[in-house]
Amino acid sequence: ACDIARNALRLSGIKILKQGDDDRFRLLKIFREDKPSVLFATDSFWEGVDVPGDSLSQVIIAKLPFGVPNNPVFAAKSEMIQQRGGSSFMELSVPDAVIKFRQGFGRLMRRNSDKGAIVVLDKRIVEKQYGKIFTSSVPETKKMYDSVENIAQAVAALID
Repeated sequence: ACDIARNALRLSGIKILKQGDDDRFRLLKIFREDKPSVLFATDSFWEGVDVPGDSLSQVIIAKLPFGVPNNPVFAAKSEMIQQRGGSSFMELSVPDAVIKFRQGFGRLMRRNSDKGAIVVLDKRIVEKQYGKIFTSSVPETKKMYDSVENIAQAVAALID
């Protein structure tokens, strides 16, 4: 999917930046200065990123940011929750993912004057009951559930 997007963007004359291709700080500098650029990165790139204004107008979240369940700290916390009869998914996984989701949302809306679109490609946000926890965790925004084509048109109209 990344290669398809990369080829389409390249044909449009848009500079493509990808986490790992260069130093993090140089990538951010180029991204801030070259407004029609795209930066592909994982959620670890979100921390400490401040790109206010027109340089950042859209954040695309491919998957809800659930942590890796085989992490030893996560496993220990999960085991404690399950021993007392709780749900480690609802009490640990979902809240941790919601925090990361809010951080991703916060990358776009840094100033009162910022505008843009957050596009979530993970259908669990609408198909699963816990999806409402994600959507209610961010500031009130216009929500759109539609085809990719219609969403792309609406985002383009918003950004232009």
